[in-house]
This record gives sequence, C-alpha cells and structure tokens, in this order.
Amino acid sequence: SDLFVVALSFTSALIYNTALKNAAHERAQNLLAFYQSRLAQIERDWEIQTRDFKTRIEFSRYLEEPNTSAINLHSFFTIQGGERNFVQLLVLDQTGKTRFQLSKDGQFENPLQKNETSGWYRDVTSGKLYRVFQENIWLGKDGAGKMLTYFPLDNALLYQLAMPGVTLAARYRNELVSTSLGSAGMNNFQMQSNTVERKELQWSGSLDDPLTLIIEAPVKALFSAFE
Repeated sequence: SDLFVVALSFTSALIYNTALKNAAHERAQNLLAFYQSRLAQIERDWEIQTRDFKTRIEFSRYLEEPNTSAINLHSFFTIQGGERNFVQLLVLDQTGKTRFQLSKDGQFENPLQKNETSGWYRDVTSGKLYRVFQENIWLGKDGAGKMLTYFPLDNALLYQLAMPGVTLAARYRNELVSTSLGSAGMNNFQMQSNTVERKELQWSGSLDDPLTLIIEAPVKALFSAFE
C-alpha cells in the first residue's frame, strides 16, 4: 500500500512536470508567432512614417532654399512633432555633407551604405540604440540626397510591447541593451528557472540581423501541483 502511494506520487509529479513544460513551450511558441507579426508591423509603421515625412518635406520645397531651409524645417517639425516617433532626422547631400539635422539626442552619424534602406546605429557616447531608415530625397538644383530617420529602441519601447506576464529584452550583438523591466531588469535575464520558457527572434526577421528580441514567458500549468 505504501509502495503504491509512493509510486502514484512519483507518477503524478512526472505528469505535473511534463504538463508544466508543455504548457510553457506552447505558450512560448504562440508568443513567438505574435511578436514576429508585431515586429514586422513596427518596421512597416516606421518605414511608412519615414516616407510620409520625406514626401511632406519634398512637397514643401524647403530644402531647395538653403538659406532658409533650417528655419522653415524646424518650424515645420515643431508643428508636426506630435505625429512622429523618430528622435532624429538627418538630410545629406550627394557628397554626404549634412544639409539639415533635427535631433533630440545629439549629433549622430549615418551608419548605412548608399543602397541600404534600414539598419542600426549605436551611439558611442550614450550607448543608446536606434533603428535607422534611409530614403532618397530631392534637394532641388543639387539633385537627390539622402534622408535618414532614427527611431529609439529602448526600455520604454519594450515596456509598451510587453504583454502582461511577459518580459522582453533586446540584445545587440552580444550585449543586452534594454528590457521591458527597465535598467533594473537586466540581471533577470542571467538566470532561468524550469517554469520560464524563452524564445529569441531577429528583429527584422533576417538571420544576420545583430538585434535579437528575447521573450521570457513564465507559464503555469493547467492544474495545480495539489490537483
């Protein structure tokens, strides 16, 4: 009788642990699919916003008047400020010289090659990370230049993306750069328990993308250990 009770308890524990792991794995797979779709939508939104402001600037023809372009464009962006998510806009002429720059975080560089449409920029001074988009833009008599927009990838963005009970982190190359828990949450990704399932995906979907989104999903089994 005692042996039967022990065997039953052992079997029940195995069933419980298996159910717990299966529930965590299934939950993590669902979250992975959700965030793949969510990141693709964010990329599209940022790209559309970049093209939208490029069209507005070209339509205004402010860049065709170098003597007044800076004043006029700063006024334009003051009015349009609530509609944009990028923190910097950079306009370069054909030689790569800065024609106009709007910035909240300081002087940034162009991290992209001539034919690249998007990429990453890590500011060496602050350590902040930005998603950068590049578009051709008409400068008038000087021909076509480049317009770049910089969208921050920080704790605030991951906090907005995190679902209840889910923690997110971003790893750029081999360094953790932001989490949905803020700076204090960096150490939480060094340890992992049996009740937490993790999944990782490249931000843009490309395997060579240096930015990885880490999804940490604590999941409870469908029944308690007592049950």
